[in-house]
Amino acid sequence: MLLVRLLLFGVLVGAAFCHTRLFKYGENNGDEVIEHSQASSALHLQVPVRFYEQTFNDLYISPLGAISFDESLDESYDEALENVGISAIAPLFARSNGGKIFYRSTSGDGDLLADMSHRIGKHFHDFQPSHAVLVTWEGMTKEGSEKKNTFQLGIATDGELSYVFMLYPSLEWAESNEQFAQAGFFHSDGRHQLMINSGTANFVQMSRTSNINSDGVFLFRISGEVPEDPRNENDDDDDYNYTDYDYESSDNKLPSLSDCPPDPYKDMCPARCQRISDDRGCTLCVCPHPPSVVSSAAVDSTVDSNNQDNRVVPEEPREVVEQPQVAEQEIPEGQKDERITQAGTCAQAEEPCNQNADASTTTPDSVASAVLSTTVMERSAWPRMCPKGSPASSPASSTATR
Repeated sequence: MLLVRLLLFGVLVGAAFCHTRLFKYGENNGDEVIEHSQASSALHLQVPVRFYEQTFNDLYISPLGAISFDESLDESYDEALENVGISAIAPLFARSNGGKIFYRSTSGDGDLLADMSHRIGKHFHDFQPSHAVLVTWEGMTKEGSEKKNTFQLGIATDGELSYVFMLYPSLEWAESNEQFAQAGFFHSDGRHQLMINSGTANFVQMSRTSNINSDGVFLFRISGEVPEDPRNENDDDDDYNYTDYDYESSDNKLPSLSDCPPDPYKDMCPARCQRISDDRGCTLCVCPHPPSVVSSAAVDSTVDSNNQDNRVVPEEPREVVEQPQVAEQEIPEGQKDERITQAGTCAQAEEPCNQNADASTTTPDSVASAVLSTTVMERSAWPRMCPKGSPASSPASSTATR
């Protein structure tokens, strides 16, 4: 009975890791063991690692789920890694309170070097590493939960070129200490590249995501100016391979051009007018005297004039809109002057706004500013640039100053 239970346990453990083949690790494979603590462990490299075109001879293994170069990462770093100013590679950067860390740095483990070389060669050019670093975070837990994360980081280098593997066989949690796990590459000068799902609740999907068609496995060349994806090396599609996961977010959708104000001229803006655009990509033809109605004949004549030299464009017909008559009231001379001063140039005493403003006072820029900075205005109201609530915009306001 005991034997059956042990075999069943072995099958279940094997099933949990069947999709992601980790590099062999553990004390039986020559690993050192670090019991969980709050401090990083230093490691001197026999062969240097090139990272962001810089050579490093020492690295630090952090219980937070990252390795750093020349400076350690500890529990005091709660902010985003791109703001810390430390060169680091993070497969899963998050606070944890339990688990074990296995690591080895070797130039003599032929099986590990051959395994890494084979995997790299399938996606990059042939590469023969002379040194490998392997770090495995096993069964990492967070405070107040029994869920566990297991993940692995492997570095292969020959002193000039360097490659990194990130492997995620089993992820059960993504948030710790009210922050989501981060993953990516970070240089002390501020350069950084984040992994997909980094800093989101979907981080647990990393075990079903890959950039080399192998669930839970990621591979990058890190010795260049920026980390290089093997899909770019092979000119393949730039999308991640993943299972049952939609990474598209509505926050990234481009604004719709249907939100733009209508342009009566469309693509046939007269030569004497000005076409302007805003940061949404909307365009509008603005003239000194915007018409209320644009006839097809006027548009045709405008198109012909744009194709011929020294031809006068006929004036566009305008629809005259009669203003409602405002009852005249006798106003003492002194109050009339005061009213003119308060209302400004838009309202001249008892007269409404000028529907046929002169081109010398109504410029394309002034009309453009009003049209593109507000909601869509009715065509017949384009020249009415009076402040809202002025005597010209409301007949009832003609007695406001009395």
